[in-house]
Amino acid sequence: MPAAGEVFQYTFVQTYQGQTLENVMHMRAIAAGLPSAADLTASANNWLSTQKIIQVDAVIYRSVRIKQMTPIAFDEQIIAPSVAGGEISIAGHNTTVSVVVTKRTGVAGRTHRGRLYFGGFPLAWGTDVNSVGSGPAVMASFCNAILAKFKEGGTDPTMVAGVYSRTLGGSFPFTVAGWQPITRYDPQPIFGNQRRRRISVGI
Repeated sequence: MPAAGEVFQYTFVQTYQGQTLENVMHMRAIAAGLPSAADLTASANNWLSTQKIIQVDAVIYRSVRIKQMTPIAFDEQIIAPSVAGGEISIAGHNTTVSVVVTKRTGVAGRTHRGRLYFGGFPLAWGTDVNSVGSGPAVMASFCNAILAKFKEGGTDPTMVAGVYSRTLGGSFPFTVAGWQPITRYDPQPIFGNQRRRRISVGI
């Protein structure tokens, strides 16, 4: 069913090779009203249970920061995920390189898409192009599985994943008009550089 509730920002915090990696997703509650803390935690673990298939076991999932964005921004809560980390037991790539996934909403334009950068993928997938070994197949499986869980009508009982555009929805305050559901995840064939951000920069 279409999401009808409030928008939340999930920040998945990981460590790998002495570095902190973060992935940010904007989720909207399926039902009106506020999800319980247990429901928010369950959705975070549901996401990580799929993300682990693309990362080596040296990637450790440390915490998930969950902040309610609408109707007004609230302090975030921090949970300890039950999923330990990546599951692939081979050497990983260095922290400066990532596999890239484009988030699409079915509408053209920069305000209707985004990207995810995942560090800690297997070195055996290649050095610059994700075209060797099991890399392409594993990334395709990840994208299909995460969409099945977090699309509108997906299997996660609490949240739908989307992109948030401050151009469309504002930032002081954030509004649900800026959130759009993701309809497709596209793994990119060329590896990317991790996007380094200063502390406190971002939504």
